[in-house]
Amino acid sequence: MNSGILRLRLSRSLPFFLAAALVLIIILTSHTRIGGSHDGSRMAMIEKKIKKNVIWTETSAFFNTVDMVYDHGHFYSDKPPVFTLYTAGLLYPFRHWVHITPNDSLIYYLIVLSSAGISALGLIFLMAYVLELMGAEKRLTFHILSGSVLGTATLPFMLTYASHLTEALLCFVSFAGLIYCRTKKGTMKIALLMGAALGLSTVIHPFMGCVFLATGGLYFLIRKNLTLAVALGLSFVFVVFLGFGLNRILFQSWRPYYFDPVKYLYAIKTDKKIMLSGFFMDPKLRGLTREILIQRSEELGLPKNLERYILGRFEIESGQKHDHAGFVVHKWTEWDFATFSPLILFCCISILLSCLSRSFRYRLEYAWIFASMLMAYLMTIYFGSLPGSSYGNRYLIPLLPVIVTAGGFCQTSEKRKKVMIILYLILFASIIPAASRPWNTPNPAYRIFNMYFTAGLDLLIVVAWALKSKFQHYYEIILDSIRPNLLFNLLWVLWAVFQCCLYFKNLPEVFIPRMIPRSLILMLVVPAVLMMMDRLLRKSDA
Repeated sequence: MNSGILRLRLSRSLPFFLAAALVLIIILTSHTRIGGSHDGSRMAMIEKKIKKNVIWTETSAFFNTVDMVYDHGHFYSDKPPVFTLYTAGLLYPFRHWVHITPNDSLIYYLIVLSSAGISALGLIFLMAYVLELMGAEKRLTFHILSGSVLGTATLPFMLTYASHLTEALLCFVSFAGLIYCRTKKGTMKIALLMGAALGLSTVIHPFMGCVFLATGGLYFLIRKNLTLAVALGLSFVFVVFLGFGLNRILFQSWRPYYFDPVKYLYAIKTDKKIMLSGFFMDPKLRGLTREILIQRSEELGLPKNLERYILGRFEIESGQKHDHAGFVVHKWTEWDFATFSPLILFCCISILLSCLSRSFRYRLEYAWIFASMLMAYLMTIYFGSLPGSSYGNRYLIPLLPVIVTAGGFCQTSEKRKKVMIILYLILFASIIPAASRPWNTPNPAYRIFNMYFTAGLDLLIVVAWALKSKFQHYYEIILDSIRPNLLFNLLWVLWAVFQCCLYFKNLPEVFIPRMIPRSLILMLVVPAVLMMMDRLLRKSDA
C-alpha cells in the first residue's frame, strides 16, 4: 500500500522529485573555487563592486590577462555586465561580511548555487511542463530530463560559475512558447515573453538569443501570424536596448567589449619584463587586422622582435580561419566531439525524421529546432568562434536541452527508449571527470579515444537506424541482453573509472585530490537514484 502511494505521488510530482535529486547533486558537487579566466573575470568585477563600488579590476585578486580589456585608463572584465551585476547585487547587502578569495570559498560556492544552480532547476521545471503539454508519459519525461542533464555537456557548467545554463533556460522559453502556441493558442503575451527572454539571453551573451530570434520570427511568419512576429521582435529590441544602455552607462559604449578587439590588446610593463594580454600573444579575435596590430604595437612601444612574433602568430591564425575545412576539423577534435555526442545525434535524427513526417503534430516546431541548430553551428564557423579552455563547445550549450527534449519525445517504443537510456548512461560516465574541471580542454589521450568512440557510436546509430528492418532480430537480442543488473553496474563503474583516468592524465597533480571526491559522488550516488526512480516509474506507468 505504501509503495503504491509512493508511486502515485512520484508520477504526479515528477518535476519536484527530479528537482530534489538535482538539488542534491548540485549541493554535493558544485565548485568552491574559480576554474579559469572566464569565471575569474566575472569574479574580479564582483569583488571590486561589493568592496569598493567600482567596476575596474586591475587591483583584484582575480585579475588575469585573458578575459580582460583595457579602456579609459583601467582594466575591466570583458563579459557583458548584466549577469555579473545580478550576482554582485545578491552579495551587496552582505558586503561587510563577504570575503572573496581565489582559493576555496563558501562565497564562490553560494554564487554557483544562486546562478547556474537556480537556472538548472528552472530548466528542469520548464522542460517537464513542455513535455506535459506534448503528452509525454512520466517515465519518458524522467529519462529525457535525466539525459539532458547527465548525458550532455550541460552538466559540467551546471556546477561552476558560468552564464550558459541561464542562457539555456532563457532560450528554452522560446521553445516552450512555440509548443504552447501549438497546443493551446498563440497570444501576444507569449510572443512578448519569448522576445524578452531571448533579449535577456542576448544581453548576457550576444549569440544564441539572436539565432532563436531569427528562426522564431520566421516560424510566426510561416504560420501567417505577423502580429506575433512583430511582438517578438519589439520585445527583443526593447530588452536589448536596456541591456546595451547599461553597457553605455558603465563603459561609455553601446557595444559589448566582445565587438571591440583593440581593447583586448594591452601591455603591462615593469622594470624586468613586459607582460602582454593573452589575445596579443594569441590573436584570434574577430575584427583584428594586421594594420590594427601594428598600430597598437607602436602605441604601446613594443620592441620590433615582439611585434614580428605577434604578426607571425596572427598570420598563422588567419590562415587557419580561412581554411574552413581545417577550422571545422580543429573545432571538432578539440571541442565539438563532446558537444555533438551520440545522444545528440540520436535526437537530431529523430527530429529530422519528425520534420519529414506529415502526420507529426509538432512538425513545424521541430523544423524550427533543426533550423536553429544548423544556423547556430554555421555561425560558429563563420565567426571563427572558439570556446577556449573548456569542455565541449560551450557556446552551443543553450541548444542541447531543446534538442534532447524534442528528440527524446519521439522515442515511443520501449526499444528506442532503452537505446536513449543506454546512450546517456555511457556518455554520463565520460562527462563525470569533466564536471570536476570544466574549464579545461581535455588532453589528447581523452580526446582521441572519445572522438573515435563517439564516431563509432555515431556510425552504429546511423547503420542500426538504416538497416533495422533487416537486422531487427539481432537488434532486439542485443537490447534485451542489456539489463540494469549487478554486472551492468560493475561494467559501468569500470567504464567511468577508465574515463576519469584518461581525463586526469597530464593534469597538474594539485587538481587531482579535489577532483576525485566529486567524481566518486557522481559515479556512485547518481546511478543509484536513477535506477530507483526508473523502477518506481515503470511500475507507475504499468
